[in-house]
Amino acid sequence: MLGTAAYSLQRAIELMDNSGMLLSDEDSKECSHCLFSFLKTYSWLAAYYFEKSVLLFRLRPKHHMMWHHAMQIKKWKLNQSLFHTFDEESFLGKLKQICRACHGRTATQRLYERYLLVFAMLIEGHRRISEKS
Repeated sequence: MLGTAAYSLQRAIELMDNSGMLLSDEDSKECSHCLFSFLKTYSWLAAYYFEKSVLLFRLRPKHHMMWHHAMQIKKWKLNQSLFHTFDEESFLGKLKQICRACHGRTATQRLYERYLLVFAMLIEGHRRISEKS
């Protein structure tokens, strides 16, 4: 099941990466089928391990969102990779990393201090490079 889930997701990503803004009829059907296959196998894995009280595969809101993507790909043939939010998610991950290193009481203040420190270091680095030129 895990192999089928991984292959299905990888194949759907591959189809979207190798297509333009609109998927061909054949690619949209295959991509939608792969996403539905991934969702079914992942759901099966989640249910199987939940019964064993092992929370390896958790169903999250992204699982539901992916169902909508699969439906939209099938219906509209629109390449969903055009709407990715990887940069935003990466940014939130960085903020989460900073917050985890802070005490709960001062987390908000420390988050801004550390974030501003990164900006200050970036500006200083650019200043030094421009002085050398």
